[in-house]
Formats: sequence, C-alpha cells, structure tokens
Amino acid sequence: MILDNKWQNNIRENVVTLCNIPSPSGFTYQICDYLLKFFKDKGFEPYQSNKGSVIVPLGGEGNPIVLAAHIDTLGAMVRAIKSNGRLRYTNIGGFPAFV
Repeated sequence: MILDNKWQNNIRENVVTLCNIPSPSGFTYQICDYLLKFFKDKGFEPYQSNKGSVIVPLGGEGNPIVLAAHIDTLGAMVRAIKSNGRLRYTNIGGFPAFV
C-alpha cells in the first residue's frame, strides 16, 4: 500500500504536526496514539509492542524493508543561565554530548 498523494504533497505540514505533539522521553502516549490512528486510517494494521514501539506491517514478500524512527523528544534541558547569558544544560536521554 502506498501513502496517498495528499500525504506526499504535504510533507512539511505533516512534519510540523508530528513535531508539535508533546513526546518527551518516557511520555510518548500522544504521539503513539496519533501514529496508530494515522496508519490505521491509511489501511495499515499498526500495533504497539510490549515496549511501546509503534509497528506497522507493510506487507510484501522476502526480506522486509523497515523504517525506524525515534518518536520521543531527545535533547537537553536548561539547567541554569550563566552570568554571561549563556545556557548551562543537562542532557535528557541519548548519548553524552562530550566524551
């Protein structure tokens, strides 16, 4: 099944919609619900794994093609504002910024 032309022609709008759904690490319920409904409305049969991942079987035969993406917001949180106006941050999820 192929996504309809409306989706393909409005990629920017769809990316903005996805980015505006709150999804901090550990609290991805809203974006999971959105994705489950989106793919179901497109005729797919999405489901969630025990760990909360959204899985969408695409059909076909042989070696499957898989698209994987983070749906949680990883990044940083402002810890303090330094006297020079710069931000001091702390990581949230992901890998350390500096080794």
